[in-house]
Amino acid sequence: MSNEIEKVRGILLTLIRRHRPHVKWTRKAPTVWQPTTVIDPRPNQFHRNFTELTCWEYIEELLASGHEIEIVNMRKPPGSKGYVMKVEQGPNNPKLYIKLQIGQKEVIGRSFHYDRIRYR
Repeated sequence: MSNEIEKVRGILLTLIRRHRPHVKWTRKAPTVWQPTTVIDPRPNQFHRNFTELTCWEYIEELLASGHEIEIVNMRKPPGSKGYVMKVEQGPNNPKLYIKLQIGQKEVIGRSFHYDRIRYR
């Protein structure tokens, strides 16, 4: 993994652990944040859907475990970077698509939904 990815991973983890991450929709920075429509794949969840709290716990677990992060250039806002994780959810489920953005001393959730859903 690149040094840039590992630096981003550390920043994301630190901010998630220290500050309450949040989701906010604006025309300049739209979001598709739908944790309650996604089944939590962790064994102790018994096929329950994520909540606003458990989705952030899961994101923290993924980051801490070294899950692959892709850096993407976002269209909105122009020039900003997003950090994407695509997570396998088992053979009969689509991948989970998660996109985060680093704000001023905070992590902003931009996407949390099944990957088969395409948004523009």
